[in-house]
Amino acid sequence: DSTHSTTLSPSATVAGQSIALDSGQITLELANAGSVLPSSGLTLSGAALQGLQSAQSLSLLSYSSIDIYGTGAIGALDGSGQPTLASLALHAGEIRGFNTGGGVVSFAARDILLDNSAGGILPGVTAAASGSLTFNAGTLRLGANQLAIDQFTGVALNATGGVLGQKTGGLAVQGNLSVAAPLITGATGSIQAVTAGGTLTLAAAGSTATVTPGLGANLSLTGSSISAGDTIVLPSGTPSLRATNGDLSVASGSRLDVSGTAQSFYDLTKYTDGGQLSLTADVGSVNLAAGSTLTVVALSVDAN
Repeated sequence: DSTHSTTLSPSATVAGQSIALDSGQITLELANAGSVLPSSGLTLSGAALQGLQSAQSLSLLSYSSIDIYGTGAIGALDGSGQPTLASLALHAGEIRGFNTGGGVVSFAARDILLDNSAGGILPGVTAAASGSLTFNAGTLRLGANQLAIDQFTGVALNATGGVLGQKTGGLAVQGNLSVAAPLITGATGSIQAVTAGGTLTLAAAGSTATVTPGLGANLSLTGSSISAGDTIVLPSGTPSLRATNGDLSVASGSRLDVSGTAQSFYDLTKYTDGGQLSLTADVGSVNLAAGSTLTVVALSVDAN
């Protein structure tokens, strides 16, 4: 852990079941990264970067940004196509792409956490957006404080078990953002804001959800335009979907559910209120397709 700079040789061997590296700034040097790299912070490349991925749990924390140069994959897949890395946590104020040449950068782990838990600063955009960034996970979690992802034209969050918001934080993407998951939800009392500078697309993953919804979560989803074809469940929660420069479309088969629940306390049952759902298109239309479901109902109290 260093708040400024760390030197690690590309040929160094770093091994362990659980590895956590913290630095003032972190650079990941992938294929075709180019020759101009930052001189401060921690640069991970070569055998050292490959060795880190043999861990079961990998955490990278930057007190400013995680900068990715070039294209390639972090986290291998086994013979069945499942990530070999059990958990991956990226903590930073900003994740930026450099020299992608229009290619793809991908991360894969069974559990991925994205947040800015250290309250890192945002260096800001310094290069044109190019290429795409993809996260492939079983469970994808959004954690504390605001995380920005910049200098990619598109970002994809693919979670076969679901997307779960935790604590108070948010994710802001410079370009288009797509989320593919069987369920988008939040932990009890969580407050998350997800914003895309371009189009926000929510799609069903065709798999079984493994994340569990909590009570009273707040989730705001904002994009230039929004296409919602997923399931969002926030019991007694307050989700909002807002299209700032186009239409907000809710597809057939999608479900937006903020209904109340029954809570049992030994021999006593109490009921929570239905939540509040907000759908807004600033300059476009809100389109609800036949077969889409919006639920804000509170459970009925048994008269007995």
